[in-house]
Amino acid sequence: MSGFVIFAVVLAVSIGWSLYANQLRKQAWTEVASSLGLEFDGVRIVGMLDGHPVVVETVTRGSGKNRTTFTKYTVGHRTTGPSVRLTKQGRMRFLLGVVGMDDDVVIGDDEFDARVVVRAPETTSAGAFLTPARRTTAIHLFERYLHAEIDGAGIEAERRGVERDAGALTMHLRWLVDASEVFSEPASVDVALEPRVDGDPGASADALHAWREEHGDNRLVETLEAEARLAAGDPAGARRAIEHLDDDELAAWSSVAEAELAATASDRAAIEPPVSPVPAEVDSVIADLFSSHRMGHETEAHFDATHRGRPVQWSGTVDRVSDFHYHSVFDGPGRRVRMVIGELGDGRLISRAVTAEVHLDDDRELRRGDLVTVDGRLVALDRYVRTLFVDDGVLVAHHPRD
Repeated sequence: MSGFVIFAVVLAVSIGWSLYANQLRKQAWTEVASSLGLEFDGVRIVGMLDGHPVVVETVTRGSGKNRTTFTKYTVGHRTTGPSVRLTKQGRMRFLLGVVGMDDDVVIGDDEFDARVVVRAPETTSAGAFLTPARRTTAIHLFERYLHAEIDGAGIEAERRGVERDAGALTMHLRWLVDASEVFSEPASVDVALEPRVDGDPGASADALHAWREEHGDNRLVETLEAEARLAAGDPAGARRAIEHLDDDELAAWSSVAEAELAATASDRAAIEPPVSPVPAEVDSVIADLFSSHRMGHETEAHFDATHRGRPVQWSGTVDRVSDFHYHSVFDGPGRRVRMVIGELGDGRLISRAVTAEVHLDDDRELRRGDLVTVDGRLVALDRYVRTLFVDDGVLVAHHPRD
């Protein structure tokens, strides 16, 4: 009898919580729909937001004990161009692409290619369609959402669980609408990004700010401006660019940037990265950048403040050698050598390898497996694929494989 009573109590509590949680969801979704001029039909939020059709709904993946519910956001847009579908790049898919076992379209932007899977019928047209603004939109989308995709019809993004917070629902909807706006009309943002590509992030930040004054606030463009101001050595300006957003992630990014660089625009010398006369030891650099518990944006700010510009003399095993005309880090044309310089982690789920990509001014024949030593200058990192970029590379020693 007591067992039945316990079962009945547990069942009653479970049903009660389910009803309460559903009521919280309905209250939050009704509030969001009302405040944004949308409609909530008891199941979905639908309507037009800033000229974009939007849908918010819940979806369930899996079955049995593996069933998981997600809150799914869909924001529509219309683009003119080839049929392109973008999804998040997983490490396994990236490695399959490297060895030619995947049909991912390679655009030629190393950072983008490492993070985004491109499906398109024509490689050439896809490359032209994916302008810097569109590529940047995709990168930021996949950094924020574990499950997301972009195609010609719009953006889809999912977050685990049922969202019952009206503020969070509003923030995600508005961010996705702003991202869709940039992706569907990228031309003017492309122009604003050009100075940063050419090495003048300050001018790019000013151009992005001018874009906001002309077109209105846009959360993605505000983030791009903040990143450009940080790159230009203006962390206070970066914080101002995003401080009004109701987004804890961006607020944390801004405060970390300011703490890491601790400088102002009028004191540019304070943020110039220290250039040590002693070459950076590879093991200490790997441990400092990749084994810490810093968040991604913290790692990048720490790299800029501590390691960028440092001389290196590193040895490693050649993994790949190729010529390039365009590179996201190095000035082209030139030759790049990817070498394995160390390991990190237990290797059970992902590769332990840490690599360096070296801009090498040397035409000697190098083959995979050769042991080489290079001098150069540390200029960038890609924390996602554990790669450090070394410019002004000089081949110091070369030991061909047996």
